[in-house]
Formats: sequence, C-alpha cells, structure tokens
Amino acid sequence: MFKLDDSLEKVDLPADRVLKLFRSMRDVQLALPGQPSQEASAYVCQYRTDKAVATLAAFYLERSRKLTFYHSEPREVAAQKASAILERGLDFVESMGFLLTDMDIDLMADADREMLWTSLPLYKGSAGQTGESPTPEKQSNSVSDNALPAFTEDEKSTLASEEARAAGEQEPPDLDTPEAQRQNESNTPDGDEQAVDELLAAVENLRAGRAGLNRSIRKQASPEEITQRSLRLKENLGRILASL
Repeated sequence: MFKLDDSLEKVDLPADRVLKLFRSMRDVQLALPGQPSQEASAYVCQYRTDKAVATLAAFYLERSRKLTFYHSEPREVAAQKASAILERGLDFVESMGFLLTDMDIDLMADADREMLWTSLPLYKGSAGQTGESPTPEKQSNSVSDNALPAFTEDEKSTLASEEARAAGEQEPPDLDTPEAQRQNESNTPDGDEQAVDELLAAVENLRAGRAGLNRSIRKQASPEEITQRSLRLKENLGRILASL
C-alpha cells in the first residue's frame, strides 16, 4: 500500500544509494489531489537507508513542474522484503495507466549512474523546476506585435509591390496611350452623352427624310404645273443651244 506524502519535495541522496529506478515510457493525463489535471511522468525509486530499504512512487506534473510523492507502507523494510514492496509500487503506478521501464541504474558505472540520477526531477525536486524564467528559444516562439520592427514608407511601398506581384496582380495600365485614352473617354459620362446625342441626331435625320418623302408622295403636280415646267425647260434648253 502507498500513501501520499506531502512532506517530501525531492530524494536528496547520493546516486550510489539508489538500488532500483523505474521510469514511465510516456506521459499520462493525471489528476492528483490538490492539483489540476495535466500530463505527468511517473517514477518508482527504491533506495538504501541507514538500516533498511525504502520505496517511493513519484509523479512529476509537467505543467505545474511539481513532484508528488507516495511512500510505501511500511515506509522501510528489510532487504529481504524489498522485492515484494517494489512489485507493489510498480502495480500502484501502472494502475494509473503508466507503462514503466527499468532504467538499470544498478548496472551502470559510477559516472553514468551519477549523471543519470542528478538529471532527474527526483533529485532536483519541485523547487528546482519552478520559477524558471523562459529561455530565449522559448521566448522567441511567442513574439508580440509590439516587438515587430517599424517599416518606413519606402519599405511599405516595396513590400506592397512585392505582395501584389506574388498574388499575381497585374500592373495598372498606362493611361497615357491613345488606346487607353479612347477607352477612358468612352467610359466617361461626357463620352456617353456624346454617343447619345449622335444617336438622337441620326434618328431625327431619319425621321426628317421620311417626312419629306411622305410629303412628296402625298402632293402631286397639277396638269397646268406640268405644262409650265415643260415650257420653262424648252426655253432654257433653247437658250443653251443658242449660246453655243
């Protein structure tokens, strides 16, 4: 049986006193008493005390950067019973969904054992993991808008041109060419009014031509007018021949 131990913050022991060390293969979402639910890693550590062997289960909360310890009951046992207590500790942690692997710390050389042990949260404790200021690499991942450099007007114009070309936008047409001017005039209100006026004038001329034609058809010359026109034509013709 393992019980929560709020008095422990770390396992401040030399590496050569650690007998067994198991570590979780992956993090698990965990809700511990007094702590918000979050990802956590797990450890089972068995170490040698002055007279016996003690076994601890520890959970390192990733977001809170806090260690939570559970000690075996009884807290210390003789070396002959240490294996049974270790099995209970493994079962306790694995019942929370963790998969544990043996770090084989008892088989390592002294230098490797020291390096591994001193790198773990178990040795550093919660105090060594909290209150850390973010590294420059972490700070660079969250740059605020206020930290961005200010651009000059020329730089803004250059950037706008580059963005326009990147988006496939066409350059504005040259308005100084005759074709562009004619197109522009045809699209202006004055051009539209001129076209309307020309159309109305053509319609009026057509109407006037039709009216004259209708008048000529409706008004026929009388016989007396035809005789007078013939006489004038003969006189004019005689004068032309005489002059020759």
